[in-house]
Formats: sequence, structure tokens, C-alpha cells
Amino acid sequence: MLETIGDTEPLFSDDATAEAAAIIEGARGQDDDRARALATAGQLYWRRRLTALADDEVNLHAAMVLFLLPYRHDRTLVPETLWDALAGFDERNVEFSVVSQGIPELCTALGEVVGAGPDALAWLARVFGAAAAMTPAAHPKRPLLTGWLAVVHDRRGEKEHAAALAEEAVPGLLADTAADGWLLSLVGQVIRAHHGPRADPRLLASAVEVSREAERRVADEARPSVLHNLSATLLTRYTARAACGDAGAVDDLVEALDRGREAVTTGTADRPSFLLHAAGYAGALGAWSDRTGDLEVLDEAEYVLRHGLSHAEEDDTQVPYAYFRLGEIAQRRGRDEEALSCYTTASRLLAAGDPLVPVLRDALEGLRAG
Repeated sequence: MLETIGDTEPLFSDDATAEAAAIIEGARGQDDDRARALATAGQLYWRRRLTALADDEVNLHAAMVLFLLPYRHDRTLVPETLWDALAGFDERNVEFSVVSQGIPELCTALGEVVGAGPDALAWLARVFGAAAAMTPAAHPKRPLLTGWLAVVHDRRGEKEHAAALAEEAVPGLLADTAADGWLLSLVGQVIRAHHGPRADPRLLASAVEVSREAERRVADEARPSVLHNLSATLLTRYTARAACGDAGAVDDLVEALDRGREAVTTGTADRPSFLLHAAGYAGALGAWSDRTGDLEVLDEAEYVLRHGLSHAEEDDTQVPYAYFRLGEIAQRRGRDEEALSCYTTASRLLAAGDPLVPVLRDALEGLRAG
């Protein structure tokens, strides 16, 4: 099929992907014929690249990964127009691909890089994207690639695309009992953060389900973060259900409080994520205070925030969020001057473009007007 394929529709079909994947798998362990086999598979992605938009980096990356060995073996096996590019193509791109590694191993290796800077994220988008493009839809491990790809696109600011990928990945990740719980937790956050309380209840239910499953699977040092993420997801769904007058919404709030408290108490204040967890827990306590009128719970919220601030580094990105929560606490207590001071500090420390900026602006304007 790959030798004779011509029109666009079969070119982008899953059948073509499956045939190329079979060729790649069949070439493992071979020497003489492997270069020719990889060159044949690479033609699919090169043709996709030529047919698609000029900025299609994913299919180009897949083609280059497949063409590198054939180019070094006999460059006439690959398109001449790529010879110069292949001469300088980094071999680690082949190392970090489905040509060299199984999908679980690839995801484990690359998952450690996801927290890096913009250049690394751009590279990961190509690597994960190419790996997904080279994996048939029915492959049981494809959801791992889709999930990590969602996380990468989310961290690059491509929220809508990330959320769509995350939603696609959830059923497969839940079915894969070997899937990394930390990945499940991150995928749940991508869905929650993009859609928020106004989301379709089905999507929020999906985010809660995958976050709960993550909590069941993670028992190591990442557990406080997984608990925090579950608490945040439950709090988001509580907000959505409460706005609709759902009497059962309080169950989500109670569970959010329990998980948020556990995230704080199982972590230590010197961990970089502690202040994030403290701010999340304080938000849940604030929601409980709003629902019940209980102001005493705000003492606990203030304590965990100030405890976290006392251990935070100066450049901790969560410091503005902690001051924002302190401002909310002061405002609930009727201490408007203290609230204004906290909001002003948060606003001064916050990076431009942060999603909290408009929220803070509205809070400051409301206090000043009052």
C-alpha cells in the first residue's frame, strides 16, 4: 500500500499508519534490510508532510527519524532534498522515538523533561507528536502518547488542543492498569483547568474519575501533588454543581477538603510544591466558609498559607497566589485594608499574562470602589 499510495485520503488513514508501524516493527533486529524498510516507512510521513501545511513539523520529524539510518547506509534511499537536513539531524531524535524504544519506555524517559523550558517543550511536542503519528489508533499504549502530548501542549499554552487530546486519552489511560498515575493526574488537570466550572458535567466527571484513579495508583513522593490535583478537580466540580443548585454538591466539597488537607499534611513546607498545595487547601476552606458561614476555618487557612510563605523561595511562582488567598481570607473577615494590602502585593509579584491578573484587578477595583 505504501508503495502505491497516491491520493490524500488513504495517505492519512490509520491503515497506512498501521502498515508503516508493521514495517518498522518487522525491521527490528535486522541489518541489511532494515535501512530499506525504514526508508519505505519514512516515505509515508514525507508524503504526508508534502501534502499537509508547510509548518507540519510532526510528520517532518517522523520522516527524518525514519530516514536517518537509511541516509547513513545509502543516501539514495531517501529524498535528495533532505540530505543536508539529515546530515545535521541529532541522533537523539532517533533514540527518543518508537523506532528505538517501546512506548512505555519512551514516555518514562521523556516525561522527566516535561517540566523544562520552552525549547524543550517545543522539542517534546515534535517527539511525542511524531510518536503518536507513527502509532495506530488501536495500539493499547497510544493513550500514553496522547496523554503526554496533551500535557506538553497545555504547558505551551495551547489549552484547547491540549484539552481535546486529554479527553481522547482518558478512556485508554483508565483501561491501562500499568499507566503512570502521575500522568493520569496531569491529564485530569488539563481538562479541569481548560474547561473550569462552566464545563459540560460529563467532562468534569471524566476529570474527577481520572484524578481519583491517579490517587489510587500513586504512593511515592508525588502523592501530595496528586492529592492536591484531586482536591482542585473536586472543588471545581463543587463550584459547578453548587451554581446549579445541586444539593449533592457538598459531597464534592467535603472530599476536596479531605484531600487538600492530606496533601498539606503529607508534604513538608520545604518542598517546592507546598505553597501550591497550601493555596489550594485554603481555597477549599474558603469555599466551606462561604457555604456554612463558619469563619473559624479561616484560621487554619491563614496558618497553612503563612507557614508556606515562611519557607518559600523569593522566586516561587506560588507566592502571589498565597497572597491572593490571604486577601480573600481578610475580605471574608471584613478586614478590607488588610485585603487590599494582600491583593496589592499579589498583583505586584504576579507575572504579566498570568490568568490571576484579571481576577486580582476585579478584586482591587471592588475594594477601592467600596
